[in-house]
Amino acid sequence: MSQYRRSRIAEEIRKNLDRVIREELRDPRIAGTFSITRVEAAKDLRYAKVFVSALEEDKLDGMVTALKGASGLLRHALGSAIQLRFTPELQFVADRNIAYGLHIASRLKEVMASVGNAEDARGGGAQSDDIADEQAVPDPVPEPLRDATIITDAPRAQAPADEAVPDNEHED
Repeated sequence: MSQYRRSRIAEEIRKNLDRVIREELRDPRIAGTFSITRVEAAKDLRYAKVFVSALEEDKLDGMVTALKGASGLLRHALGSAIQLRFTPELQFVADRNIAYGLHIASRLKEVMASVGNAEDARGGGAQSDDIADEQAVPDPVPEPLRDATIITDAPRAQAPADEAVPDNEHED
C-alpha cells in the first residue's frame, strides 16, 4: 500500500476519533484541552497508534488510560464512520512533544536573558560612540554599489501614459 494512501487514512482516523471523543465519549477523566496530534497506521491498516497530547500535563496519563479502556467503543464508532475492509485496532500513546517544546523554549528564553544580563554587566549596553565606531562591522556592500538599482528577471512595469519615457536603446 502506498504511503500517500496510508497517510490520508491516518488523517481521516485522526479527524473521526477527535470528533467521536469530543461528542460521544463521556468520561470524567477525558476533560480539559487535549488534541490528537497524529495517527500512525500500520502498512496493513490493522493497527493504528494514536498520539494524544493534553495542555494539562497531570491529566494526560489518566486520559490515555480512559481512552485505552474505551478503545472498543471508539473502534466501533470509527468503523461506522470510515469504510475500510478492517477497522484498525487503536493503541493510545501519550504525546509529550508539545510540553517538551514549551520547556525548551522557556530554557532558551532564560539563556538569552542571562546572556543579555552578562553583556549589560560588562558594559556592553552603554558604550560611547568612539568605542562603537571602532567595533563596528565593515559594510559588505562597497560604497559605489550601495545606491545601485537591483536588476532582476522580472518584467518592467509600464510607465503611465502622461510621462515621457526616453528611448535610450537606439542611440547612434
